[in-house]
Order: sequence, then structure tokens, then C-alpha cells
Amino acid sequence: MKFKLLMVLTAVSFIGANVGMNAAENIAEQRQALDALSTAKTFDDDLAGERPGNGQSPLYATFHKLVVAEKSVPTATLMSRQRRSTAAGRLYIAALIRELDSAAGTVALRQLFNDKAKVTYVSGFKATDYSVGEIAKQLLYNGKFQNFRLRYRCKT
Repeated sequence: MKFKLLMVLTAVSFIGANVGMNAAENIAEQRQALDALSTAKTFDDDLAGERPGNGQSPLYATFHKLVVAEKSVPTATLMSRQRRSTAAGRLYIAALIRELDSAAGTVALRQLFNDKAKVTYVSGFKATDYSVGEIAKQLLYNGKFQNFRLRYRCKT
């Protein structure tokens, strides 16, 4: 009987350790993804173009991964990250906030309306410069900027 109890306790502690490792791995992955978005040099949509392997933009794929993640990045973390980001990064982070928390996303996008910094928007093989404010207004009012669409997967 003691042996069976010891085996059960060992199994439970092993499972608990794996859950803890997965949570730590998830946090590390989220941090890497946020680093990539907040330092982005371009604002890309999901259209394939003349990229290596004719695949989707790695930046957009990273954005989408954070949108659909089972455990969302806290809004406060994203708001803090937005203030320390590149022009393209500010847009990605604001769009991410909008996807996860509609009210906070509205605020995040409105804060960018007067941002005159230039950002290169990449769609497929076409790249065009716009101001951050121009893109932020379209994302808020239309739910999209050209081919970059918000899907409003708000979890709050």
C-alpha cells in the first residue's frame, strides 16, 4: 500500500513539474515574441510575397501566435511594451491589445493617432511608407489597414 501511494505521489509531482516547466517555457516564448514585435522594422500583413520560401511574414506569424495563444499576455505588460517599441512595434502591440482587450485596444490605438513616425507597411511583395497615426486610425475605425485585418478575438 505504501509503495502504491509513493508511486502516485511521484507521478503527481512529475506532472506538476512538467506543468510548471510548460508555463515557464510559455512565458519565455511570449517574451521572445514580444521582443520580435516591439523591435519590428516593418508592419507586415499575412499575404505571402517574395519572401524567403514565399511564406508568410515571420512578424505577422508571431503576431498571430500571440493573438490565438491559450494564455494571453497581460494588458499592462503590453501597454508598457508599446511605449518602448519601434514605430512598427507600437502598431503591432496596439493591434495585439485590441485583439485581446477591446476597450484597452481602443485606448492603445487612439494614443497613436498623432504619431507621425514613418513605418513601412509590407503586403506581399509591395512596401509603402505611412505614418503610424494613419495606420492606427484605419485599424480602429475600419478594423483593418489594407490587408492587415483585426479579428477581435477579445478574451476580456
